[in-house]
Amino acid sequence: MGLNPVRTLVDLVAINSVNPAYAQGRPEAEIQAYVLDFFRRHDISACEQPVMPGRANVIGMLPGRAPGRRIVFEAHSDTAGIEGMTVAPLAAEVRDGRLYGRGACDTKAGLAAMLHAIADLRHSGTVPEAEVWVVAAVDEEHSYRGVVRLLDGPDLRERVLVHRRGEYLLCVRGVGRRARHHVGDDEPAQLVLVRERVFDREDAAPRVAVENEVAPVQTERLPDLFDLVHETIEFPQ
Repeated sequence: MGLNPVRTLVDLVAINSVNPAYAQGRPEAEIQAYVLDFFRRHDISACEQPVMPGRANVIGMLPGRAPGRRIVFEAHSDTAGIEGMTVAPLAAEVRDGRLYGRGACDTKAGLAAMLHAIADLRHSGTVPEAEVWVVAAVDEEHSYRGVVRLLDGPDLRERVLVHRRGEYLLCVRGVGRRARHHVGDDEPAQLVLVRERVFDREDAAPRVAVENEVAPVQTERLPDLFDLVHETIEFPQ
């Protein structure tokens, strides 16, 4: 079965899923129905997880070989508002190798990539070691109620590390070309990964990169949570 992620991205961008908190916004029902249909067309088990009246997360699931192991990919399906845009927000125009429209980057491109990744895996006939979920979550652009509902579900509640006091930072060191969240000037809008290493020395304050500057983060001595994340993620050069 031929899969075209660009076609899927065009379809997603063409659907108005502006968060209801913004002018011209609406519940995500139409785009969630598209995602649910995508899963079903590719023979992927899927369900809706109610969040608010008329607004539900959509979850696609592939079984894995190891019971109790799961990897979850999540992208939100709502977008910010469309006021002040200089391109047609829902036209999904492809020009000079780029697709323009509201949500094209944040985060319908990510959602399209995840949908096609799980579909490719399904059609390959490969059974992954861990169960794989792809989640289209609602309401990220206003109050995050979709992802909060996802994490509060019984299938994830006991598998997710949740902290209520202090501050935990995880360090992931990436090797490869830098990718930015938006197309624009040379300054990244906001960096969300801790650069290189958390500690220069054992008693140093952790350092986090924000808006292209490295600033100290004021915390108490952090627990050994950092030991949980120490791998290097390799990206294509």
